[in-house]
Amino acid sequence: MKKTILFILISVFIFLISFLHLKASEYECKTLSTEWSPKGVIISPDDKCACVMNLESCSVTVYDTTTLKLIYTIYFPQTYGLGWDYNTEANISSVAQKPVEGAFTGEGRYLWITFHNDSSVVVFDTEENRFDYLIYRDTIKAQIKYPDGTIYYKSLIRIPVERTPKVIAVSPDEKIVAVSNWHSLSVSIIDAKKFTVINTIPVSQIPRGMVFNRKGSFLYVAIMYGNYLEIIDTKNWKIKGRIEGVGSAPRDLIIDKEGRYIYCSANGSYIVSKIDTSKNKVVSYVNVGGGPRTIEFSHDEKLIYVCCYKANRLYVIDVKNFKVIDVLTTGEDPVGVDVCLSGDVWVTNQGDGSISVFQKTTNTNSSFTLFYKSQNKAFLGIQ
Repeated sequence: MKKTILFILISVFIFLISFLHLKASEYECKTLSTEWSPKGVIISPDDKCACVMNLESCSVTVYDTTTLKLIYTIYFPQTYGLGWDYNTEANISSVAQKPVEGAFTGEGRYLWITFHNDSSVVVFDTEENRFDYLIYRDTIKAQIKYPDGTIYYKSLIRIPVERTPKVIAVSPDEKIVAVSNWHSLSVSIIDAKKFTVINTIPVSQIPRGMVFNRKGSFLYVAIMYGNYLEIIDTKNWKIKGRIEGVGSAPRDLIIDKEGRYIYCSANGSYIVSKIDTSKNKVVSYVNVGGGPRTIEFSHDEKLIYVCCYKANRLYVIDVKNFKVIDVLTTGEDPVGVDVCLSGDVWVTNQGDGSISVFQKTTNTNSSFTLFYKSQNKAFLGIQ
């Protein structure tokens, strides 16, 4: 009887270990505070700064990636704008200048930012007040505030697009900036040198994540209220086809350096899909936590980091084997992620107004991470 009980206990223990995949984490997490409702985060091309778009504070906080200290905050003027409640799916009175996502051009000189409720993109010159003399253009004046209380003002160029701009994608030659417009079901194409819209392309449903192929000949658009990508031919700016079966509510896209594979987070299916660009076909999936949002490569492209909004976790995928190898605890509602050259991973936590900075450590005995397969039901109605 005792032997039978012992055998059962050992069997249960082995089963739990194999099911839960208990593993020592290779990361140490440092938590920073930011402003209200952080969304996107992008690391500057010189790797010196992390820029965080704070939706509800109408601000961008800029941090030193080495010291993790705040350098300055950009505060935008606040005027009336028509907003959107993603829970009730209804219009609401709000503020126009709510930043969502960002991108750099000009080797890091120009920071492009989408304004959620303003139907516009603004461009911040990190070097000088370049746009002050462009009096014939639409500009806004932002407040730049340093931690010591020093304040000055800077003009930013404003580029009108269509309703509820979200993601910004930059072509490989940095001549074109594409902006996905959520409520207009369209993509705006902007000349990155002249700062003007040169084309607007209708898509079939709500667009979110986008990525150019490595030649810049195609722009792939994630259709958030579908399960497919649409492909835009950049020669004539026409839709040339779809890639089906990427998962429910595809949200974010990344492409490897060779341009061979695109990876897509499916917010409704709790998966990341792998797409062969030579065949325009999904070739593999991996399960992650609830509500996968932004995804990003490590700089050597050996890893993919996945923000899982509903799980409060950052999933780490081994690209070669296409399997989850680590799960890291974040703050509440992680949504944005970017990676430094050093390997530090910056994650914005929209729910508690914090930033999680994950740094690799050689001490693998300091903490344990639980691997699990999410059993939650698919959920589409979140931004």
